[in-house]
This record gives sequence, structure tokens and C-alpha cells, in this order.
Amino acid sequence: MQNKDSFILYTRYLDTFKELSDEDAGKLIKCILEYVNDMNPEPEGLIKIAFIPIKQQLKEDLVKWKEEKEKRSLAGKKGMESRYSNVNKEITNDNSVRKCYNKTNNVKNELTNLTDNVNVYVNDNVFNNNNNNIITNNTITNNIIISVELPLIDGTLYQISEDKVKEWQQVYQALDVKNELEKMKCWLNANPKNRKTRKGVERFIVAWLNRSQDKAPRIITSKPINDIQDRETAQDSIQEVDEDIVNQLKTLMGV
Repeated sequence: MQNKDSFILYTRYLDTFKELSDEDAGKLIKCILEYVNDMNPEPEGLIKIAFIPIKQQLKEDLVKWKEEKEKRSLAGKKGMESRYSNVNKEITNDNSVRKCYNKTNNVKNELTNLTDNVNVYVNDNVFNNNNNNIITNNTITNNIIISVELPLIDGTLYQISEDKVKEWQQVYQALDVKNELEKMKCWLNANPKNRKTRKGVERFIVAWLNRSQDKAPRIITSKPINDIQDRETAQDSIQEVDEDIVNQLKTLMGV
């Protein structure tokens, strides 16, 4: 019984064992164990008579086991063939290789795990040949660069394109819009109960940017005087103001 590590000993053999002395019952058990381990025992007398039907049953069980094992093996091969019967090419997309077998059990082709997800996550710098720009740490979806993804209340992500960020940046010039969006992402991750629906998330974004814009410091810049003509014009204006002040003082003093 090579390659088989168990066997069935039926309860109906109890009557046979009862008719034997304890010593003979022990010898019968030993004989059975030697037989199933391919040791070819040769019992004698009463033990031989008791062992004959048990031996016959063990042979029948072994045949049934071999047939069942072969059926399962064939079923597994058929399932593999059916699963990959339409695969005719070698497809490579990653390093996880699964082998597909044909009817002769030879390797038909090598199939790798493919993904149907249209999102490709870029972890390193990618060179874009269309406009010679470098795209860094963004997501590309249907050729649209996604800058930030905000978690929604239903567990999905709201993708904000790079173009949309640039559009908001033109409106909210006092802010770093990309940085504000990253703040929103952190806040929503920390407060999952306050996440928005897909319809309401843009209203949330605009309200956030409006508040941040109102809180941003006002920077007042003056136009520098860059050329000689501008400086001379400014000096003439200052001189005219000084002369007016002097004349007003003389009038008041009666001079």
C-alpha cells in the first residue's frame, strides 16, 4: 500500500476479534499493520484464517482509493485546460507567473497576473514624451493626471486632476491649492464620519478654499521705481508738494 498512509478497519470485524484470545487478537492486529506497510506477513493457523477476509477487504479498498485518486487528478487537469483553453499567447505584465497546461501536460504558455484597473500608480518620476514634462508621484487615469484623491463617505476616492488644481490656483492666488488639498485629505482620513458624497465633495472643497483664502495674510506691494524717468517724475512731485506747503505757511504768517 505504497504512498497510502491510512486504511479502514471496519467495525464488523469485532466479532472475529472476540473469538480470538487476547494474544491471538494482538497477533492479528500486528499482521494487519505489517500487511498495509508492504511487509508481506505470513500468519499461520487460526490467525491466517481470520486474516483472509480482512486482507481481501484491504485489497478492494486500495483499488478504490487508486481509482478515486486518478479521477481527481484528471478532473484537475480538465479544469486547468478549460480555464486557459483560449490563451494562445505568452502574456507578460509582472513577475507572478502561472503555468497553463495542454492535454499532453506540456507547458502551453505562461500567463501572468493582469489587472483590469485603468489606474496606473506612478511612484517614481515618469517622462511624458508628449509634452516633455516630468510627472512625479501622481496617478494617471485615462491619460488624465490625477493630483490628489480625497476619500468619500462610501469608501471610494474622489480624483482631482492636475488641470482642476491649476484652475483653482488661478482663483485662490493667496494659497498653495495643492497643499490645501493634501490637508483636506489628511482631515478626511482622520474624520471618516465627516467625509462627503461624490456630489457634495466639490462644495466642501470650495468652502475650505474660501475660508483659507480669507485667513491668508494680505501682502501689499508697491511698484518699484526701476528707471531714471520714473525717479525724476517722483522727485518733481515731491518738490511741488513741498513748495505748496511753504506758500501756505507764508500766507498764515502774513509774510
